[in-house]
Amino acid sequence: MLNVSHLSFARGNKLVLKDINLSIGNSEVLVIKGSNGIGKSTFLSCMAGFLEPLEGRVEYFSKSIDPTISAKNFIFVGEENFAYEDLSILDNIYYWLSLNCVTPNQESIHKSIGYLFGRIDMNKKFHQLSYGQKRKMRMLLLLLINKPVWILDDPFNGLDGETISKLIKIISMKKALDGIIIMATHMTPQIKDVKESHVLELSNIKMNLDSREVYVDDKNVELTLKQFEILKYFMENPNFVISREQIMDRVW
Repeated sequence: MLNVSHLSFARGNKLVLKDINLSIGNSEVLVIKGSNGIGKSTFLSCMAGFLEPLEGRVEYFSKSIDPTISAKNFIFVGEENFAYEDLSILDNIYYWLSLNCVTPNQESIHKSIGYLFGRIDMNKKFHQLSYGQKRKMRMLLLLLINKPVWILDDPFNGLDGETISKLIKIISMKKALDGIIIMATHMTPQIKDVKESHVLELSNIKMNLDSREVYVDDKNVELTLKQFEILKYFMENPNFVISREQIMDRVW
């Protein structure tokens, strides 16, 4: 069980995250969606224990997250440079496994590479891979290193449709095995029984679609249900001219 209590985070004088509260248990997938710059990656980094929150806490089975708990229980797949450019596919895998105290299993390695890449030269250097192949390399971490919590930052970015389907299967399998998966993404993955934490942001307006709270310049604004739905519709369709008939059809 992961618990987030009153989590806030600031960069300088700018408050990036404000009073976030949530719980996620085994066999659950939490999807965090929102526009760029809203703080999704920052929130994941706080969850993983990489960033110290301004206020609040993150707990894993009632223990505050620290580097030891994070390293033992979490896999974080983000945008950071995670591989050595001059090492081969195989050597990078050995490096990851050694960092996580995992004994290499040749059969598992070959099956995982075959599943994601098909046929590929495992002696190929990382810098020789295409962008999509480098993204697939990140997925190998999920197949080869068994930890109970996965934190995934935009995991579908740069993947083709076939590979996205494979990643969804991998996530669904982890969920079925009592895993905890937290991901930030721009797309809605087709995973059964997914919990979604939706936050929409446009200029100085923020909407939390779970709690139905609206903030303007960080001040809470009370709206009726119909007002909330109309505002939501406008924010989900920025830069579009919307007719009265469309509003009546979609909202009313």
